[in-house]
Amino acid sequence: MDISIAELVKRILPLPYYLHVMDKYIDLHAKFKYGRVQHALAATMQDLRKNFLLLIVQLESQAMSAPQFGLQKLWFYLHPSLNTMAALASLIDAITAAEELAGLTKPGREQSEPKSEAVKKKPATFTRGGGLALSVLCERLLSFSGDPVLKALYAQLLSSSAVPYNATLATWIHSGEIFDPFDEFMVVETRGLNRDEFVGAYNDVYWEHRYTLRHDYVPPFLSVLQDKTLLAGKYLNVVRECGVAIPEPNVRYDHYRAETGHTAATTRPGVMSDVVVAMGGERFVEDIETAYGYANHTLLGLLFKDHHLMERLRSVKHYFLLDQSDFLVHFLDVAHEHLLKPAQDVGVEQVKSLLELVLRDPAASPGTNKYKDDIEAELSTSPLVPRLMKELQKNGGRASMSGSGDRFNLADSAIDEPEFNGIEAFQLKYTAPFPVSLIINKKVLLKYQLTFRHLFQCKYIERQLSDAWREQSKSGLYTRSKRFRASRRRTSAFLANGYEDRRDDVGSDRKDEEEEESMLMSRMCALRTKMLHFMQQYMYHVGYEVVEQLWQKFEEEVVKADTIEDVIQIHLEFQDRCMKECMLSNAEMVKAFRKLMSICTEFCRFSLSYTRYHSPYSAETEDGIGVPAGLGHSSHPSALPERVCNEYIAASGGTILSFEEARRKLESLEQQFSRHMRVLIEILKYYGATEAALFASLAARLDYNHFYARLPPDLSIVVTAPTAARFSELF
Repeated sequence: MDISIAELVKRILPLPYYLHVMDKYIDLHAKFKYGRVQHALAATMQDLRKNFLLLIVQLESQAMSAPQFGLQKLWFYLHPSLNTMAALASLIDAITAAEELAGLTKPGREQSEPKSEAVKKKPATFTRGGGLALSVLCERLLSFSGDPVLKALYAQLLSSSAVPYNATLATWIHSGEIFDPFDEFMVVETRGLNRDEFVGAYNDVYWEHRYTLRHDYVPPFLSVLQDKTLLAGKYLNVVRECGVAIPEPNVRYDHYRAETGHTAATTRPGVMSDVVVAMGGERFVEDIETAYGYANHTLLGLLFKDHHLMERLRSVKHYFLLDQSDFLVHFLDVAHEHLLKPAQDVGVEQVKSLLELVLRDPAASPGTNKYKDDIEAELSTSPLVPRLMKELQKNGGRASMSGSGDRFNLADSAIDEPEFNGIEAFQLKYTAPFPVSLIINKKVLLKYQLTFRHLFQCKYIERQLSDAWREQSKSGLYTRSKRFRASRRRTSAFLANGYEDRRDDVGSDRKDEEEEESMLMSRMCALRTKMLHFMQQYMYHVGYEVVEQLWQKFEEEVVKADTIEDVIQIHLEFQDRCMKECMLSNAEMVKAFRKLMSICTEFCRFSLSYTRYHSPYSAETEDGIGVPAGLGHSSHPSALPERVCNEYIAASGGTILSFEEARRKLESLEQQFSRHMRVLIEILKYYGATEAALFASLAARLDYNHFYARLPPDLSIVVTAPTAARFSELF
């Protein structure tokens, strides 16, 4: 054959192959399992195939009737169709490659068949379901946007094949229902999900799992709007579940635009706008934005007006953040003895009943006790610090404690958590009704519970320190009139007469013991005052400088929120800042603070047991009744009985110590508390300069007048008043 004729024939021969590829694709993808999007694409290709075959018929008629019809004229008429058929074959190869990656088909192309370059290059954007073909078409449209002919071809294919997908999308965003018989939509409803199975967690778990987003099914043109698409339909379902009638789309959207002044959304500039234009232009984006805005506006009104969201958030703040913790005082009065038991031995139902009794008291928190029926007591199964560290690691906080000992001398500050008793395990449970549970969900409640457990233990330690003061005052071991009275008499006689008064030599050893014991009690009172000052300053910091300040800003931002996502985000930010400024988001602060709490707890046990055992009123009287009539039993449930026996002291966690053992124990507690207070103040100053100025303010109050800063580095000096012997040696 002539070379020019052979070259011309070679240019025409790919057309039958492209037609063969189209026939195979149309026959294969007309099957049921490929879904409506593939059906629509195959139908569009079939229309193009019909047009091409019509051209072939016309050319055949001319070849049969016109003798002058030759290869040159044949090529003239087929040349425009060659690029179109090649583009379609390349598109089919790309879709076939994507299906093989998705596992929808087996490699069906024989090795002998030539493949276009599209098969060798896998699609950059890969999805499944109905978005598979749409993603390949979007990629092709953006890749060939410089060729007007191919751009128009791919835009036509994308527009026609997306019709069934857009129909499912419109049904979802406008009515909250999914019509997806071929399982190709990006939002999936979990079928067979029984609401009764989520009785305890129905409020948040059910709605989180009922409708979910399949990210690998999202076509590229919806990737930016995927969250709004999901939430628009989900929120409509929430509104319908609450019994609110939803009007027709035209009526409700007109009312929504008139009420809120909502304007039409515009597409973002860039290459993706070509895809959006092919999908229906700005109306495509406008429908999603309007449906999303209407669903949010309706649900926000439902939450704030009908379900009183702000009042419920205030009740959560009242109970979990202890803005008015008077109910805790009454609760500890009646439940203290039960909570002192090991956690596994505490009767949960009994604690629940006692808390309910306290909350139902008409005099308890009038005006803020509206939602008391939603509060319930429960016991945690794990100590606070491990649970807090786990939450910090999950949220990316400073949970690692390794390496922090070098900067702040925390290497020897291992947290000796007290026995895991009911005090450590006690927490509150809040049952938020639907749809308030969308805001107050499990994740939110977990952070509130961690914060409450910490503050509750701080309140308990503050209470124990106050009880220690009361017991020291009642004991009679420490009075100002007893201190150094013999020394004062001897000194007065020496100064007045020039000689010492020896009338008190009888029983002087006993008096010296009383003075030394009184001196020990004065040191105990001083240490207790330091600890109480530490706890009270921290609780003041939490209550007035953190919670109240952040809550005022939180309420202002929530009222201005436009969407449910904004409310959820503002709430989470409020919680995170609360935990951070309450020193619960930094492992170094948690370690130093919890160590001080354990020292305070140990001191309370030591002080109570020593004071009770050595009190002159704890011995039995001759009639065996117990204490004198003027010192009757305290009505406070946390107070131990006045007649103390060794077994009772041991059972309450205390130990019976001699005077010398008590002195060494007290000196150890003094040094430990001062050392760890200096470590905590150093940490607060560091993070006060780098993160939040509130920490520096708290450090200044804890280290008032630079008391701890002026202590010697080794803390070996213990300030004591001179004993009687040392006082007499001065003269």
